[in-house]
Amino acid sequence: MAIDIDLKAEIDRMPLARRMRFFWLQLAMSAVVFLVISVWVAYDINSVETDPESTVRIWWPIAMLYEQFGYWSAVLAMPIIGLVTCGLWIFRLIKPGPESPAAQRSIKKASPRGFRDASS
Repeated sequence: MAIDIDLKAEIDRMPLARRMRFFWLQLAMSAVVFLVISVWVAYDINSVETDPESTVRIWWPIAMLYEQFGYWSAVLAMPIIGLVTCGLWIFRLIKPGPESPAAQRSIKKASPRGFRDASS
């Protein structure tokens, strides 16, 4: 039995405050994870550079970059991917998207009579 979850639709249905919290959490986790992976890759590549007899296990795309383009392309690959990922999360924080219709209805129900919502 397969579970089909549309994550984007789930995120878009969240209230704006919760959605912003989700984006901040994803940004923070991405920054930490990519920093750790970048340091790890740089350490492994440096150990190979300093001692050619040593062997390390490294992610195959990074190994391919190292073999084809050399040291700096392999070392800078993960920080660049991390910066792009964090940039996308920052973009989502700046432009979170429209408020979900369900949240808009609950706001309109909660507003006192006689006051109009700025969006209507």
